[in-house]
Amino acid sequence: MNGSPVLQHCTLCPRNCRADRLSGARGRCHESADIRIARASLHFWEEPCISGTAGSGTVFFTGCPLGCVYCQNGNIAGGRGGTPVSEETLAAVFLRLQELGASNINLVTPTHFVPEIAESLKTAKENGLTLPVVYNTGSYETVETLRRMEGLVDIWLPDLKYFSPEPAERYSHAPDYFPVASAAIAEMVRQAGSPVFDTASGLMKRGVLVRHLILPGQTADSKQVIRYLYGTYGDGIWMSIMNQYTPMKSIRRFPELNRKVSDEEYRSVVDYAADLGVTQAFVQEGEAAEESFIPDFEHFSVAEFLKPTEKGVHPMKIAMANDHAGTQYKNEIKAYLESQGHEVVDFGTYDEASCDLSDFVLPAALAVARGECDRGIFVDGVGYGSALISNKINGCYAAVCQDTFCAQLARWHTDSNILCIGAKIIGSMIAMEVVKAWMGTEPLTDEKYRRRVQKVCDINDKYCVPVKED
Repeated sequence: MNGSPVLQHCTLCPRNCRADRLSGARGRCHESADIRIARASLHFWEEPCISGTAGSGTVFFTGCPLGCVYCQNGNIAGGRGGTPVSEETLAAVFLRLQELGASNINLVTPTHFVPEIAESLKTAKENGLTLPVVYNTGSYETVETLRRMEGLVDIWLPDLKYFSPEPAERYSHAPDYFPVASAAIAEMVRQAGSPVFDTASGLMKRGVLVRHLILPGQTADSKQVIRYLYGTYGDGIWMSIMNQYTPMKSIRRFPELNRKVSDEEYRSVVDYAADLGVTQAFVQEGEAAEESFIPDFEHFSVAEFLKPTEKGVHPMKIAMANDHAGTQYKNEIKAYLESQGHEVVDFGTYDEASCDLSDFVLPAALAVARGECDRGIFVDGVGYGSALISNKINGCYAAVCQDTFCAQLARWHTDSNILCIGAKIIGSMIAMEVVKAWMGTEPLTDEKYRRRVQKVCDINDKYCVPVKED
């Protein structure tokens, strides 16, 4: 069993439950001494200075000391799911994320495993880990626990959820949240100092970025949070003012939270921050409250994740194309593919100005048909436009996929060579999982499947005009 002596009468978090986690008892965090992770992956949906273009190397730990009633990751926060790992395996996960090209190592809800994580980070650094380490927390922390990470964490990514004790008690059972969290943030600022950014990439290399998620009906409390942060730290920290609150099914017993934050509520808080003089802050534009932002925790395998990428063995040349609706997804998928060792030929478009899809999909599809590219991945608003264009061309076998199962079937049963994604139909996180499933699946080799695929190829050869050189 993993574990530090402090876990024998655990006081790592302010709950001070004193559970004997070393003997297998679970604390208020729902965890024993065994480290459990629910997912490790490149994550593209943090603030731009954290995710960059390559993605943040996130490790989601199961359990949570705070237990907010509206948590989007409620299943893993409640200690359900996850895979036990040793300190050595966790170090290997960190190194694997670095190998995949991550911008940093992002520890999500790490508080209750801090002693073990500290040892894993030391091991990883001894074996070549050079990425900045991000500590991503709800801020219900003790200063003593944070000091165990001194010298190991470069970027602190804390929440400051509440100013008043009433919402903290109602939604997180923690009326002492603000004094505890504000002391924790002060300790983070002491350790990190002033923010430091890489001038070329815009990535944060060191510093504190405090997040605040606006809740429905709580704009007055949000303004007090912003006022406190700016009044206390000024430009010594960055802030992120978020409108991505998503009402989950479990929130129905709190009817006041059973809706999204309105545009008026969000704008009133952002305007308040601007009136105070806040300039170092990230704000969210457009629709951010979607369940598709929630990672897939059910299908993660540590063993599969740690398998080496076969760079230099099966790299592929991927044609990519999109219209204005697909630019953001295309860029995220492109970064992921390149991190896996594939070469991407980007046929555009390159911005979000209105354009005609066929101008970009046609040359990309022709590159696949001529064998200049091994496969194609095209993104438009719905996906069907790209597929209709591609399937007019001899040698193109395009499939629209909106979930991972369809993506696997498109490879297993039809040997599709072009994947089409609708950016208005599925969330960007699901789209990335679709790409991974499609790229990682090979056609079934049973005779019946090979026969059926061949019949489709025969139809293509008989009725489609062969592609000619321009």
